[in-house]
Amino acid sequence: MDTKIFKSRLEEEKRKIEEELSETAVRNPKNKNDWQAVEPSDTAVDREADPIDAADNIEDYEEAFSVTDVLEGRLLDINKALEAIKKGTYGKCNSGDKPHDIGKDRLEANPAATTCIEHAQ
Repeated sequence: MDTKIFKSRLEEEKRKIEEELSETAVRNPKNKNDWQAVEPSDTAVDREADPIDAADNIEDYEEAFSVTDVLEGRLLDINKALEAIKKGTYGKCNSGDKPHDIGKDRLEANPAATTCIEHAQ
């Protein structure tokens, strides 16, 4: 299987996800692969004259946290797929009795897939 196209698609998606993450999160300085949603500062919440504004800030953080969690999970899958390309194991499903092909159609639909359609269900 020619992995160049899949690698290109994965790298482009990775770039887009990291760009989107940078809008709502920051990289953990101790672990560059970990993203953390930006929390409202305690002083900003404490100084809010209107409790509704403070609640809005907390709601915004909760939303950013949820989005960050989903994007970070996808980014992890992409990084695993890119690593598999480097190792030469890309496109193999390790579920079941023995490693077997994931299938080109599945990889075209989801280049970061780690299992065949049968084992994904």
